[in-house]
Amino acid sequence: MIDRNKLLEQREKVANTLREKATKIEAIQFDNHVKVSINLSLLPKFEKDWRKNISPELKEIVAERKGAVYVFHLPNITKEEIEKRLQEYKDEIKDKPSLRRTIPSLKDIQKRLKDADVLYIGSTNEDFGSRFYQHLGYGSATTGALQLIHWARTFGQIEISYYIIEPLELALSLQAEIILCKVYKPLIGKMATDMVKVKRNNQNKKS
Repeated sequence: MIDRNKLLEQREKVANTLREKATKIEAIQFDNHVKVSINLSLLPKFEKDWRKNISPELKEIVAERKGAVYVFHLPNITKEEIEKRLQEYKDEIKDKPSLRRTIPSLKDIQKRLKDADVLYIGSTNEDFGSRFYQHLGYGSATTGALQLIHWARTFGQIEISYYIIEPLELALSLQAEIILCKVYKPLIGKMATDMVKVKRNNQNKKS
């Protein structure tokens, strides 16, 4: 009933696919690197014409339509200070529905206080500019993002490093994010490495 030749043939197809994927991952050079520093306290309020009041440097990022892998880092703020401020913000908006925004979970922070190196790591296959301004806090209140201007203004400087993903590499954005998470562990947000584990666990359950 079991045809060994067919199994070996299929094995080779799977192996070739994995080899091709490995070759593409090795081709990721992290060379299109841009680093910017932003003073959160100087960013404009969340108003209709906020785009008019941001710096030319930020306007350039907001206009970026390619995909990217990115890192947010608060260099002068401790992890404990971030946890405390997020809790304060949650308490401040508890009875103010109009001010509520979808912000990072404190549960993630408490798990990662010991090992985290940076604030957040993420990736998007396209339109990095839109995702960037959502993280700053200028997007929808219900969009899961950092929402920085709403709770982190008092922290001052934040550093953002991002790597533009060219169209041919778009399918590899998650792999690039995993590499970053392996080196620089984020304090908040879903880790790409965890998402892969969840996906594998779900596949195992189905089998």
